[in-house]
Amino acid sequence: MEPMLIPFRRANVFFWNVSGAVGERGDNRPEDVALIQFFYRLLPENRAILLNQPSTPRFIEICQNVAGEMSGHCSGQPADPLVNLIRNHQKELNWPVVDGRVRGATPWGLFELHGPRVRSTFMILQMMTLWRFTQFDCWPRLDYHPACPPLVKAAVLRAFG
Repeated sequence: MEPMLIPFRRANVFFWNVSGAVGERGDNRPEDVALIQFFYRLLPENRAILLNQPSTPRFIEICQNVAGEMSGHCSGQPADPLVNLIRNHQKELNWPVVDGRVRGATPWGLFELHGPRVRSTFMILQMMTLWRFTQFDCWPRLDYHPACPPLVKAAVLRAFG
């Protein structure tokens, strides 16, 4: 998990990025996994804020079960609950490639290529944009959120000193 500034129009926008892929066949570094688990733990709440409609009880249950204690563990296997949640999220977003992985964004481009003429923004950027607009009371200091997992808190404190 690492801080990243992305040029946007005439300013830089702060994002939290994963340092390696999370999910199926990913690097699954504990900090990165904990960040994604934290995102999914808060996703039902964030969607309700952003879309002005509550998430279904089943969706909330899936997110909370998968995120669990936000341990930072993901096996990277197709049957892993976090991999399945990422895959289902990609399907819901009509993602060009549903592969159960969240890749880190690159500083030189906002888009990842999925083949000739098929591109999308990095999923991590979409996830962090949702957080920026819904968790504004603790953005970018995720460690201020009461549910922040220890691995994420340590990464934030390391980044901000």
